[in-house]
Amino acid sequence: MNKPPEAPEHPDTLFSEIKGLIQSARQRAAVAVNAELTLLHWQVGERINSEVLKGERANYGQEVVTGLSKRLTQAFGRGWSRRNLFQMIRFAELFPSLEIVQTLSAQLSWSHFTALISLEDSLKREFYLTMAIQERWSVRTLADRIDKLLFERTALSKKPELTITRELEILRSQGKLNEEMVLKDPWMVSDELKSQRPSLAKKAAAFFKMACSSFSLAFSLRKRFSSSYKCSSCLSALPDASGR
Repeated sequence: MNKPPEAPEHPDTLFSEIKGLIQSARQRAAVAVNAELTLLHWQVGERINSEVLKGERANYGQEVVTGLSKRLTQAFGRGWSRRNLFQMIRFAELFPSLEIVQTLSAQLSWSHFTALISLEDSLKREFYLTMAIQERWSVRTLADRIDKLLFERTALSKKPELTITRELEILRSQGKLNEEMVLKDPWMVSDELKSQRPSLAKKAAAFFKMACSSFSLAFSLRKRFSSSYKCSSCLSALPDASGR
């Protein structure tokens, strides 16, 4: 008679190991899918730009993109709107090298790129691109940094363009973050403090109003109790007209 297989000595360890394998495989698959999706979007944008628009936004090109969007949406569903196609075109324009796109697509998602291509200034775009890769920013973090003008708030932004480009290159090649990339420009700090003063004043006024309201209620209760009861211990717990 064959013996039944023995249970593993450490079932929790076995579970943790297999769980780790599954999670790692899923992560690799997600990275691979994202890279392929980003490359596809670049290829679509490059193809439309070079073969149809030929670098110009002519009325004919606009009509072609609109018609193409409708047909692609019918064939593949969401994701191929006219707006999305023009994002792909702009992506191919701003990142013309397929080799560079292949490298970047392994580090950033398509959503990262849509946030980056919305920036008109090439220097800002390069700053956020480099920081997003080096600091491993999520899409939400990248969008938040752009909305809060991180580049403009750094001391680095006040340097000559050549200096900024050199510092970004050092960060990409050596992973060395210059403190001027994160330190705020002192003038920006001063402006922030000034902008905060009205809100602080409003908070102080609201607190004072609440305190006055609480005192008024307590004083009213004291008058009511004093006219109905003669309990000195109860009355002593409420403030008199002087606030004591």
